[in-house]
Amino acid sequence: MRVAVAPCDVHSVYEYRTLFPARALAQAGDIELVEAEEPTVNQAIRRHGPDEAVGIVNLPECDVFVLTRVLAGPIADSIEFIRREGIAVVVDVDDDFRHTPPGMGGWEKIQPSRNPSYNWRHLVEACARADLVTCSTPPLTAYAPHGRVQVLRNCVPTRYLDITAQRDGKTVGWSGSNSMHPGDLHVTRGGVAKALREAEADFMVVGERQGVKEALGLERDVFATGLVSHPTYVRKLAELDVGIAPLADNRYTRAKSALKLLQYSALGVPWVASPAPEYERLYEEMLSEGSQEPAGALAGPRAREWCREVLKALRMAEEAPHRLYGAMQFVAAHHTIERNAWKWAEAWAKAIEYRRQ
Repeated sequence: MRVAVAPCDVHSVYEYRTLFPARALAQAGDIELVEAEEPTVNQAIRRHGPDEAVGIVNLPECDVFVLTRVLAGPIADSIEFIRREGIAVVVDVDDDFRHTPPGMGGWEKIQPSRNPSYNWRHLVEACARADLVTCSTPPLTAYAPHGRVQVLRNCVPTRYLDITAQRDGKTVGWSGSNSMHPGDLHVTRGGVAKALREAEADFMVVGERQGVKEALGLERDVFATGLVSHPTYVRKLAELDVGIAPLADNRYTRAKSALKLLQYSALGVPWVASPAPEYERLYEEMLSEGSQEPAGALAGPRAREWCREVLKALRMAEEAPHRLYGAMQFVAAHHTIERNAWKWAEAWAKAIEYRRQ
């Protein structure tokens, strides 16, 4: 099976959702991988009305073409021409763009009324045209109107388990930017700030600092890495003594995957998270798998819950290191890309079958 994969505008999404599984399969000899450019269409210039797509360029020889996060109109238009060549098309969806909160950074960019060439409606059209839709969580299966859909939950590379870092026992942190997570940090209701005061700990953002101090109600300023490359991002996460993963409760966040918790767990970082559906699912899986409490906890909407769980997590490295090791072993056994890449291969083979039918 010859598989072509093309990048999207958020490279980390492309890596986790498509490139990393494809490379793992190629290294195992299960597929032949082609790292392609984004497909683009030739357009006939019209005197009256919009231009019309009439052909495609940059099309590699392959059995299946995998497209990730298709929000651009020309890429969505290319699917018809790829399929005409007998090539199966898979479209991967990793977020519920139709229900992006209005206060979120980039919201205007993906609204059809404000950006005709790049918006969530092109993703809906791309999914309808594709032979198969893959997605990271069950709510996202709604993007496949034809019912040809496969849930492929996010995993982490095995190499994360070998990353080590110096920790000071006094650093709580979070990855992201406040503008891209409107309302998420506010759900801690000052509980994280109270825990930091009691433990005399600091807060670090693996990302941008703007608005984080205010959203968490912190007294001291936060340390922030700024935007960093993927390898640096993972190494900085590993420096945390506790990682938090708060999520506001809305339709968009209920479709989020548990990737952040898997990252923390693989790096041996205890975590405290909101009870979002996929977070709850992973927590329950950890409970059923291990003989001890998992190296993570879910905190409800009360400040005292966040305070209590963050303080417990700060003590974990010193008092219960076996729980951190157990979390790493859990990820190694069940949630690495290398152990789960066969699911991607199975889905892509299914797309070829659908195309032949």
